[in-house]
Amino acid sequence: MKEYKTKQRDLILSVFSSVDYFTADEIYEKLQPDVNKSTVYRNLEKLTESGKITRELSKDGSKSIYRLNPTAHCEGHLHLICSNCGGVIHLSEADSDKLEKVLKKSYGFSVNDNATVISGVCESCSQK
Repeated sequence: MKEYKTKQRDLILSVFSSVDYFTADEIYEKLQPDVNKSTVYRNLEKLTESGKITRELSKDGSKSIYRLNPTAHCEGHLHLICSNCGGVIHLSEADSDKLEKVLKKSYGFSVNDNATVISGVCESCSQK
């Protein structure tokens, strides 16, 4: 299915340049009066389906939290995502290539480096 670029979708994505994550209501508040609430919800659903943003539950489980998917906007290398803070480390292409070669040689496994994320804990969080 083809994804159409719309002014409203671009406005929603532009909100994420200022803060890491938002609820749908916070996005709506920032975009008033240019975008109505149903448009925000509809576009958040489409952006989530396409992988451009991710949806998580808040710590208390009462709200959905939306974040820009940092791996959806770059390619050619692997990404490390911290499961504590959500930080993303972009592996260099050289390191990505080395890991891909090891996986191919040792396991016969071919990596799709345009969509690969390795989850773990970053150095900063592990020192806490």
